[in-house]
Amino acid sequence: MAVLAGRTREDIEVAIGDNLNAISPSVTTGTGNAEEMFDTTLVESNDNHRGKWVSFKSGANDGSIRRVKDFDATLGKLTISPTGTALSAIASGVTYHLWAEKYQPERVDRAINSAIVDITGRAFD
Repeated sequence: MAVLAGRTREDIEVAIGDNLNAISPSVTTGTGNAEEMFDTTLVESNDNHRGKWVSFKSGANDGSIRRVKDFDATLGKLTISPTGTALSAIASGVTYHLWAEKYQPERVDRAINSAIVDITGRAFD
């Protein structure tokens, strides 16, 4: 049986994404602006990430979620949608999750919330 005690919400989110083969946790490798972020560890071809979701886990944009509009494999540059509240410039060293297009991060978050509500009082708190 897997040990769950001490897992963070982010650990649970990554576990769900791993089981769905839908998540790539990563860290930015260069400084961008409010609509461009750099991650040279992404090795896929141009436009491969178009339509995926970026969920920021640290930095000035922690908690923000945006859609990928374009990917330049040569530069490791993700261009993200400006829709929603304006983002701050995306610094180097920012932790983020890159979700597959069909798995919207807000829906995963709601599923985690639902599971927490359902288990409360039924297992140790």
